[in-house]
Amino acid sequence: MNRWLLMLTKIHIHPLLWIVMAFAILSGQIKPLLCLLVIVCVHEIGHAAAACYYHWRIRRIFLLPFGGTVEVEEHGNRPLKEELAVILCGPLQHVPLQLMAWFFMEASL
Repeated sequence: MNRWLLMLTKIHIHPLLWIVMAFAILSGQIKPLLCLLVIVCVHEIGHAAAACYYHWRIRRIFLLPFGGTVEVEEHGNRPLKEELAVILCGPLQHVPLQLMAWFFMEASL
C-alpha cells in the first residue's frame, strides 16, 4: 500500500466527537457539523501530508471535537526546515478552504 493511503488509515476519532456528531445529527445541525469536520480534517491532513512527505513515522491522526492532533514518532530529531514545514502545512490548508468558501458564497451555493 502506498504511504499516502496508509496515512489515511491512521485516522482515529475521539469518542467525544462521535457524541458531538450524534447530537448534531439529532438536532438537525448537519451543515455546522460538516463545516467543523471538513476544517479539522483538512487542517490535520495538512500536517500529516507534510510529515508523510518527509518520511516521518506517523503514529495516528486523532480527531477531537474542536481540533485534532497528528502524533508522530519524531521528537526533535529532524531538521528545523522539516519541522517548520510540518507545523505550517496545517494552517496553510485554510487558505484554499477560505477561497472555496468565498467561491461558494459568490455562487450563492
